[in-house]
Amino acid sequence: MIFAANIECEFVDTYGQSLMVRGRDGPLSRDDLMVHAFQMQLLHDIPHVLNMRCDELDGFVSLYFVHEGKRMLSQVLRSNRLRHDDLLRLLNSWQRVLQMSDSYLLHEEQFLFDPDYVFVEPSNGHYFFIHLPLQMKQRQRSGEQWLAFCQKLRPYVADETRAMLNALGDVGLRAPFQWSQVFETAETLDVRDERSEPVSVVKPLVRPTQWTNVIRSVTACGVLGAFGVWWWTGDTFLLFVSSGFCLAFAISFIVRSNEAVIAEQVSLPLAENVEPLPLPAIEDDYYHRTVVLSNRPPALRKIQPYLINPDSGERIELSHWPFVIGRDEQVANFVLSEPSVSRLQVECTCDEGRYFVRDLGSRNGTLLNDQLLIPYKVHPFMVGDVLAVGRAQFILQEVDEL
Repeated sequence: MIFAANIECEFVDTYGQSLMVRGRDGPLSRDDLMVHAFQMQLLHDIPHVLNMRCDELDGFVSLYFVHEGKRMLSQVLRSNRLRHDDLLRLLNSWQRVLQMSDSYLLHEEQFLFDPDYVFVEPSNGHYFFIHLPLQMKQRQRSGEQWLAFCQKLRPYVADETRAMLNALGDVGLRAPFQWSQVFETAETLDVRDERSEPVSVVKPLVRPTQWTNVIRSVTACGVLGAFGVWWWTGDTFLLFVSSGFCLAFAISFIVRSNEAVIAEQVSLPLAENVEPLPLPAIEDDYYHRTVVLSNRPPALRKIQPYLINPDSGERIELSHWPFVIGRDEQVANFVLSEPSVSRLQVECTCDEGRYFVRDLGSRNGTLLNDQLLIPYKVHPFMVGDVLAVGRAQFILQEVDEL
């Protein structure tokens, strides 16, 4: 058996976009599994629980939880505040999971109840949780899990929801803790105006589709054709008939185009026939250059990292961490207004002088040195590396400031 502290998670692209769980000090074995829950998760699609896949070799296993097409809750909340109805929807999904747990032999303490491991379906706002079918000697109590979860949600809730979240979090301090107390408290605090429309974490967005140009062209040709028939024959009746067919045709395409509703978290597909820009060539002797070190003491030296666009020469100072690039002007630190860029595309971070980058679940992906980043996985970001976001490219550089 293993301890929870000896488990590590990594985002990979096996079985599509997925989260791989393995032992920190060594591979997992069959003895580490809760056999019945493990079999249930492999054989059934459990509502509101991420599907699980397994690789097994010589008695050792790796677990994969597929989140293809879903967004990490913590990333969604960076651009969308959690409101009253969103919190109730989250609790409703969790309540359904608990109600089905016994039927599928799942244990509430085995869920990764954390905003980084809860996922949202962009099309309908449904929440999905990860259940680890692993034997653990040390388990975090449900009350502690819930209290920690509420604390992590606090920075992301709307002002009118903060009091409700605090009250729900306080339930985690009660002994003995019961989930029914959380749900009862939520019902007591549910003072929503029934006339108001529910607000979703996922904001729907209607965008024109590829039929937009077809609509305009057909409508223009139809009007000109109808006018030509009337001019040629002088028959007013034919003019009305032709105009009616043209109007009906245009309305049918308009209705079809309005069905293209996508989630705000999902960016538009990359336009067809648009070739990615070639990566700039790096000189062969780049990594063999001689660098003159400063004589100043290390404590007085200040290294300032920045991104530079090789095409425009634009320089972007990485003045604070994390540094987010995306299309959302309210959240992103650097805004790219291209339709192929997601609202939150990519995030740059720094840890003890080392730089890292991760794709924030963007639809079109992000390239690092011409390699597609695995969504949500942290990748090393070295000086001289080329980051491709949409049709723009950026090179990481440093300057030694006085």
